[in-house]
Amino acid sequence: MTKDDAIDLSGAYAMDALDQEEREAFRRHCAECPECARETVRHQEAAAWLALAASRPPPECLKVRVLAEAARTPQFPPSPPADDATPAGGGSAGGGTSGGGTAGGGGSAVADDAGDCYVAREPVL
Repeated sequence: MTKDDAIDLSGAYAMDALDQEEREAFRRHCAECPECARETVRHQEAAAWLALAASRPPPECLKVRVLAEAARTPQFPPSPPADDATPAGGGSAGGGTSGGGTAGGGGSAVADDAGDCYVAREPVL
């Protein structure tokens, strides 16, 4: 295994994404190459931090605000595609909004670093 190959595989090794043969070859290379071993440790540390960040539960107030916003936002069934929208007899085939979605604009629930929640309203176009 060349040094370039090992550097390319160091991230995959850190994420446990190599097969048995690649893993063993990579370990043999790192035993003889301190630079690749250090690079692998950095990738493993980054993977651990990402795992910790992903496992952090959202604040409870976020769920409450999202559900409250969903309850306030009228829901409409999706409209049929544009080519099927006009029946042979004329007129409109469906009601609701074109392209489906929600009326009154959508909202995004957000929690800041302090754990405070708010719903950011999007403009209606």
